[in-house]
Amino acid sequence: TVSVLYWMRSSLWTVAALAAVATAGVWAVGCGEPLQHLDTDKCNVAQCSRRLTGADQTYCVRGRDEGGQCRGDSDCYIHLSCGNISAMSGLGRCEKASGVKVQWKGYLAVGIAVVAFGSNFIPARRIDPGNGLYFQFFMSTAILCAGFGVQMYRGNAFFYPYAMLGGMLWCLGNTLAVPALKLVSMGLAVALWGGSNMMLGWASGHFGFWGITKEAVKVNWISYVGVAFSALGVITMAFVKKSSEPRRHANGLGLMDEVGGYGTSVTSSVADAPPSNPFERVELGEKEDINDYLSKKQQRVLGTCLAIGAGCFFGVNFDPPTLLMDEFGERSRRGMTKYSPDGLDYVFSHFFGIFVTALVELVAFSGLDSVAYLPTIFTAAPYQDLIVPGFISGVGWAIGQISWFIANDNLGLVISFPIITLGPSIVGCAWSVFLFREIRGARNYILLAVAFLFLAISATCTVFAKNGFS
Repeated sequence: TVSVLYWMRSSLWTVAALAAVATAGVWAVGCGEPLQHLDTDKCNVAQCSRRLTGADQTYCVRGRDEGGQCRGDSDCYIHLSCGNISAMSGLGRCEKASGVKVQWKGYLAVGIAVVAFGSNFIPARRIDPGNGLYFQFFMSTAILCAGFGVQMYRGNAFFYPYAMLGGMLWCLGNTLAVPALKLVSMGLAVALWGGSNMMLGWASGHFGFWGITKEAVKVNWISYVGVAFSALGVITMAFVKKSSEPRRHANGLGLMDEVGGYGTSVTSSVADAPPSNPFERVELGEKEDINDYLSKKQQRVLGTCLAIGAGCFFGVNFDPPTLLMDEFGERSRRGMTKYSPDGLDYVFSHFFGIFVTALVELVAFSGLDSVAYLPTIFTAAPYQDLIVPGFISGVGWAIGQISWFIANDNLGLVISFPIITLGPSIVGCAWSVFLFREIRGARNYILLAVAFLFLAISATCTVFAKNGFS
C-alpha cells in the first residue's frame, strides 16, 4: 500500500511538472504545428519559428543546420530550405540557396519555354497535318523520348499514374490545337489558347481547385484586375483577321511556291471543282480541306472556339503533378511509392500520359475511318509527310515543358505562369507577321498592339498581387 501511494504521488508530481512546462510554453507546440498568435517562445529550444513557403501561418520547425538531412522546409532553420530531395529516399539536405543563381536559372528557363512554345508548331505550317492525329502521334513519340531522357537523368525509379492525367489533359487540348491552326492564323491561335490557359491556371491556384494548395495573395483586388485585362486581351485578339491567302491544294499537302514572300498554291483541276459531298467516301487525293466547307467568318468562329478549348485543357495540365508535389510527404508515408517535391520527377509520367492518349486517339480514328460515312473533312494527311515535322514539333514542345518545370522550381508559379502562358503569343504573332505574312494591315497591327498591352498589364498585375508593392 505504501508503495502504491508513493507511486501515485510520484505520478501526480510528474503530471504537474508536465503541465507546468506546457503552461510555460516550452513543449506547447510540436514540430510543424502552427503558432496561433505568433508566440515564438512556445517553440522547443531545439526549434525555431518560421513562415513556411506558401503558408499563411508561422510554424515551429526542427531547426536543423546547413547540411542536415531533411524531408521538407519544416526541418530546416529559417534561413535554409530543404533541397535536392531524392525521389527514392525522400531525403534532402538543408541548404542556403543563392538567390542570384536561382533567379538566373529560372529566367533563362522562362525565356527558353516562351520561344519553344511560340515556335514549336512552325514545322506544321509547310505541310497540311490533316486532322492532326498522325501529326500528334509522331509529336508525342518525340515527347516520350525526351521524358525518358529526364527520367534517366533524375535516376527516379518510380512511376506516378496520377501525373499521367495531366499529360492526357494536355493531349486532348493539343487535339483541338491543330485544326485551330488551320482555321485561324498561328499568332491568333497561340494568343487565344495562351489567354484561356492563363485564366484557368490562375483560377486553379487562386481558389485551390482540384485539391491543390491555395496560393496566398497579398493584394487580392489586383489579382482580379489582372484576370480582367487578360480577358480583354483574348477578346481583342479574336478580332484579328487572317489575311486572304490562295486556296490550298486539294490533296491537303499545302505545297506552296514562294513569290515575293507570299505563297501561291500549286493547284489542279480538282482544286477548282465544287466541294464534294462531305460524307462521300473518296480517294485521299480528291478529299477537300475543311476550309472549303466554311466561310471566312465560320472559320474564324470555329477556330476561336477550338483554340480557347485547347487553352482550357492546357491550363489544368499542371494540376495533377502539382497536387502530388504539395502532398509528397504525406503520400510517401502512406505507401511504398516515394513522391517528390521536384517537378522534374513527374516529367516522364506526364509525358507518358501524352503518348498513351495520342495513341488511343489514333487507333480510334483508324477504326472510324473504315466506316463509309465518316466525313472526308476529318481525313488524315499522308503519314510519311508528317513524321519529321511532327518529331521536330515534339522536341520543341518537350524543351518548353521541361523548362517550365525548372522555372516553377526556381521562380514559382506566380512569375513563371503568366509569362510562359502569354509570352508565346508574342513569338507566335511575330512569326505570323514577319515569316508567314498571315497578319497584315494597319488594323491588325493596332489590334495586336492593344492586345499585347492588355496581356502585359495582366502579367504585371499577377506578380504584384502575389508579392505586394514592397
